[in-house]
Amino acid sequence: MSLKYTNSNDDSITFDGTTYLLIDFEGLGGIPTNLQLQKAPFQDGSSYIDSLLEDRAISIEGVLVGSNVATLRTNMMNVFNPKLSGTLQYTYDSLNYSVDVYIDQPPVFLSGTQNKGPAFQRFTLSLIAPDPLWYAPATIYALSASFSVTNAGDVACPVEVIYEADGAAIVDPVITNSTTGEYISLDYTLADGADLYINTAFGKKEIKLVADSTNLYQYLVVGSTMFWLEPGTHTITVEVTSGTIAGELRLYNRYLGV
Repeated sequence: MSLKYTNSNDDSITFDGTTYLLIDFEGLGGIPTNLQLQKAPFQDGSSYIDSLLEDRAISIEGVLVGSNVATLRTNMMNVFNPKLSGTLQYTYDSLNYSVDVYIDQPPVFLSGTQNKGPAFQRFTLSLIAPDPLWYAPATIYALSASFSVTNAGDVACPVEVIYEADGAAIVDPVITNSTTGEYISLDYTLADGADLYINTAFGKKEIKLVADSTNLYQYLVVGSTMFWLEPGTHTITVEVTSGTIAGELRLYNRYLGV
């Protein structure tokens, strides 16, 4: 098992049991839930509305090991810069999950002879993940007239769709989750050689050209839903007025804990 932190400058540290040794960590599993309840006058008990996940708090305790402890400390402070965002990656055998995090407490290097010496230095640090869910690497499906996709995660996940106009323009593409009836329809002609990107994620919803990020949200047809996929298998269909269906759909299965 290993943990790897990579900041937004692409600098990283891997806690793999060698130079950066893990002693203990918390916050990778289940997270607190905020129950949304409603109570009416004279009601016994209350009515359930929803369950909302709190932020994920992650704490890490470890030790730097090596003859160059001062250099290791400097490098650790540089990588765990609280002014930068980052990603924490968890790897166990063939499993690989990641969560986006921010520095809550930069590395604190503990004092005392039991905590430091010429070739070691104990430390603690803590991270916060505003989006508490762990993401698996993308599962990619080639677009076709009809195909099945599976959300193997614990909760619903957004989708990313890329249309690729290869050899001919794509006119008025529609992608539908036939399992639920939800669809994303565009009144737009994608020129030959161009790619179009759709993301339905919360806070990241967008429809744009890949080449120059031109916003195409205004071409979304009324009645469309920037749908997510619930856990399970779904049948997806793609239709175009003219052109060839080409591109891909990406899922990032999301998990409550690892």
